[in-house]
Amino acid sequence: MYNYLKENRFKYLLVPLILYWIALFIGTTLPSQKYVQFFDISDKIKHFSAYLGLAVLLGLNLHFQEKWKSFCTELFKLYFYYLYRIRFN
Repeated sequence: MYNYLKENRFKYLLVPLILYWIALFIGTTLPSQKYVQFFDISDKIKHFSAYLGLAVLLGLNLHFQEKWKSFCTELFKLYFYYLYRIRFN
């Protein structure tokens, strides 16, 4: 499954991310009184679950990019550099 997603990243990860992001933007900016409420739960839980889905899709897309690994390494080093600098200065 991992190799299949890596080979077909555009079709199974990037396109769903773009469509989900557009749908999420439209769904969270339009007023909800005009539309039917599918679930009788808090608005905060709806937003949390919607943005959790976005975070998962975005995380998967970033994971399968080759440049992401070097970016994470640099970000990790920068984080510990500033943590060390704050702690010991």
